[in-house]
Amino acid sequence: IREFTSDERAESHARHNFEQDDAPNNAGAEKEEETEATTTTTKSSASSIRCLSWRRDNRKIAAGSSDGHVLIWDVFTGELETRFTNVGTLSHVEFTKDFKALLLSPSGFEAPMFRAISKRSGFMWPDTIVPLPYGSTDEADVHGCPAILTKSGNYCIYATTRGGLCVARLKEEGEGTQMRRGWTLVQTIDLVANDAKMVKRLELSRDGRTLLVVSFSKGIVAYDVTGDVEDKNREKNESLQEENLKNDRNTTVLTNRRLFENEHSQSAWESACVAFDNQFVYAASSL
Repeated sequence: IREFTSDERAESHARHNFEQDDAPNNAGAEKEEETEATTTTTKSSASSIRCLSWRRDNRKIAAGSSDGHVLIWDVFTGELETRFTNVGTLSHVEFTKDFKALLLSPSGFEAPMFRAISKRSGFMWPDTIVPLPYGSTDEADVHGCPAILTKSGNYCIYATTRGGLCVARLKEEGEGTQMRRGWTLVQTIDLVANDAKMVKRLELSRDGRTLLVVSFSKGIVAYDVTGDVEDKNREKNESLQEENLKNDRNTTVLTNRRLFENEHSQSAWESACVAFDNQFVYAASSL
């Protein structure tokens, strides 16, 4: 129905071709060979889209490209509204619940981080990485690890390079225009004691109640997501909310661990999802 493109990138490519067309003809064979190589490099370096995220109201779409850019389009007009540069190649991008920031999960030597979409929301959402695991002082412990938000947007779940999981809760300080949002660590989990493997993917079910963890091991770990209450339903679950807020380090969000092993292949699982009726787990492997 509609194609979203980066006009700026197309203009840059057109400008490069224009400059090559205007080059003098008597530059010699060596100059022609250099020009041809440059043009070939430009054409082959076209970036590809690595991840996508629809905003919950369906009005915006964000994409992370392989050249380290994040692009945000208006869905109805097709106009490119925002561009981030130098964020690295991403494996995941996601809007926060208030639509004013993005959760970015780089696939290289960077940690998952939150970044404000506009300067106006920069005070409310200061650029910050996810909280480090208890006892850790090195960002390398979460470099290149996947991170996702729960359905309510009040919790962030992310992996560590040592084969563990962390859960952080959204924390709001101040009111009105002086409100600042950050994250506080509330739960850590070791996936498999004797077979700790780096996590490849985190997948939530459609209802947000089940989390699948796909790692380089031969099993998929599933957890129930508890206490993830939408803001509009918070009054109905006041007792649960008060209990969780009393002591952040005693908050338990991921419970009821289950393991799904790959009995039909010697290779590890590549991806997985929960069926629409929450009765089955579908998974795929390379062999």
